[in-house]
Amino acid sequence: MKNDSIKDQISKALNEEGLSDHLKRLNVDQHQRMVRKVKPTVLRLPADGLPIEIAPVPGSIMLFYAKKGDELLQELENAYTTNDVKSLNRSGKILQQPASERKEGTVKQAVNELIKSPIYFDFRYGGKTLAPNLGLVGGAEIAGISFAYNGGQVFEEDFSLIEYYNQGKREEYDVLVLVRPPKLTEIEAQVLEAVPPSLTELNIGTVAACPGATVVLVLVITVITVAGQACSSFRDRLAEVVLPVEYVERYGKLASARELLNLRRSIFAEFEV
Repeated sequence: MKNDSIKDQISKALNEEGLSDHLKRLNVDQHQRMVRKVKPTVLRLPADGLPIEIAPVPGSIMLFYAKKGDELLQELENAYTTNDVKSLNRSGKILQQPASERKEGTVKQAVNELIKSPIYFDFRYGGKTLAPNLGLVGGAEIAGISFAYNGGQVFEEDFSLIEYYNQGKREEYDVLVLVRPPKLTEIEAQVLEAVPPSLTELNIGTVAACPGATVVLVLVITVITVAGQACSSFRDRLAEVVLPVEYVERYGKLASARELLNLRRSIFAEFEV
């Protein structure tokens, strides 16, 4: 079991000696690599009727990634596509094990692994980087990250990976993005309908466990977050999120759409999901 919380690990990493030099090394490596833009598989899930053991919470977007051809990720995708609850529950139990066996590392170790790896990537929606510098480090074979989502419109074609790879090495990741809306009040639905198609980036939060685009992400987010997602307190708190009518009347619909996301994202950060 992990000894320190994600917040503790982040704090340690941000105070690690030579952090700036490690980030510079990764930046130099990134600029020496070839770049390609890849579209992930995106599935939309209903707000109700999914097993808690594996389903993203209502009002979240979940990214799973693994090496090309990974059988567990393929099973997960097939199970969601066919609504195979038995397979989803089985996958959930398998995925919770590496979450409970999280291994701590250092930024230096993570950067060294990324630089040695054939490929790593940024996860984006439109022009917004949701999570940077993602790869499989510390022996992980499959990883998952959750993002707060206010339930507004998102376009499948706007999700992308920006892959950084070494020329001549075509290793790839299999990637699955799951979009699950929350239950919305009437006023919340009206607010989100007012967000224009050009601003749908407002509907998805960046990774909550680690503010800012730092390499610390590769330390603490390359593990499955299913265990945290299954926490009943976390789910209950998210279910209680309601946008006050007074806020809408005072600040308008666009600001209210952002506030609805912020309310959800703050809970993700509180529960370290």
